[in-house]
Amino acid sequence: MKFFIAELFKSLEESNVRYAVLRNYESLPEKPADSDYFDLDLIVSSKDYERYRSVVHNVAAKHEASIIKEFSRSYVKHIRVVKLLESHYVAVQLDAHIKGQGWHGYYYLHENEILENRKKYNNIYVVSDFHKALINWLDKLLWGGYIKDKYRNDIQNIMKSHVKLLENFLAKVLPEKEKKDLSKIVTIGNLNDSVPFRGRLIAGIRRLSIKQYSLATFFWTADFYYRELILRIKPPGLKVIFKKDNSHSNKIFDDLKTIVLGESLYLTCQKYPSTSFKRIYTILRKQGLVAIISSRLVDNNYQAFEMCLSESNHRNEVIGHILSRYKKERLFGATVVYIAN
Repeated sequence: MKFFIAELFKSLEESNVRYAVLRNYESLPEKPADSDYFDLDLIVSSKDYERYRSVVHNVAAKHEASIIKEFSRSYVKHIRVVKLLESHYVAVQLDAHIKGQGWHGYYYLHENEILENRKKYNNIYVVSDFHKALINWLDKLLWGGYIKDKYRNDIQNIMKSHVKLLENFLAKVLPEKEKKDLSKIVTIGNLNDSVPFRGRLIAGIRRLSIKQYSLATFFWTADFYYRELILRIKPPGLKVIFKKDNSHSNKIFDDLKTIVLGESLYLTCQKYPSTSFKRIYTILRKQGLVAIISSRLVDNNYQAFEMCLSESNHRNEVIGHILSRYKKERLFGATVVYIAN
């Protein structure tokens, strides 16, 4: 996807789309070497989003790549792009963050502040060093209650050089003593010690968002919970049910893992009954892939796709069928495709 990514950034600038890459931009347009899949996080101006989306579709078409999935949360819009090379698939998920950075519809950084401070890195717009460190610290802390090891050293090294900016931000969301304590932890202490501050940071971010964007925050939070409900009714993951567990089902599953990009699970007929619905649903809700072996389910489905094993190139046809079904909008539930292999 190197050439697609390179042209995408060139076209975004030519189309006057305001954007900035949030993280992992050092290797671009190549995929980060330490990542299992290509997941590109950008902040995109809300006013420019439709133009951004048009650019993505046009550049994908030019490079004979396919848009196989689009879905939205209140704060980020996902577009998954896939290209078939000679014998394998490559994919990238473009995650365009809009409005800014926050938690459950409450924002601590507005998109305008981030974009006004962006900079150029190898002819690509990226966020400022301080914003990169702040976002990488707070993202997992607020949403998951932990610090991501991958960014730990980078966060502290940057914050040591931007103590005043850090203190100015913390002063907006915490009392004076807690501001000083947390500033020391983030710059010279153990970042894990910042986790107990999570509840107080969330409370402060709520107050800050309501104070700065009172009416907008009401609509942002309502939109957040509405869209999260929709994603629970219509999970963006993919479930494929094969008739048999054999080399063909395993190979198709391996190919799909490079396309779907989330967590994956392969269940034989022995494992399927004992696997909880909650585990399967969680994977599908988080954009993942679940494959199930069940001759009964396939035989009872009139839409099952007949896989002709005598054709050497038939696997790509099967995957094409799966992706065409995956792309279609559903009324409820995750996409389910039946394969009579």
